[in-house]
Amino acid sequence: MYCKCSFVLIVAKENTRKYKKKCPVCERIFSEYYLEVHMRKHTGVKTDFCKICGKSLNSKHGVYQHLLLVHGHSRNGQYECPLCIKKWMSVESFGRHLMVKHRINKKSNEFKELMSTTQ
Repeated sequence: MYCKCSFVLIVAKENTRKYKKKCPVCERIFSEYYLEVHMRKHTGVKTDFCKICGKSLNSKHGVYQHLLLVHGHSRNGQYECPLCIKKWMSVESFGRHLMVKHRINKKSNEFKELMSTTQ
């Protein structure tokens, strides 16, 4: 799958040698495993998902970052959407959810009513 990658010899401090691979798209250098994970960014393959909201992500680290930013790394979000029953840790994430997933205009009365139910 990654036959276009060239092996690059990297010499570490203790004169040990480690073989790394170069990304054929952006030419960044990774270990074989991390190159496989990195290539998902270029191919769009999503192998992991958030167990709270179901969002697909391309790595376990992506899921971790998503949990921190969107859900506050907690399964017990304090802001629950009355339209789909998903939860968020911050009011900002909840508001963004209403605009993106439910296509509710930020200036609409519906948006203001839904945001007022969270307080």
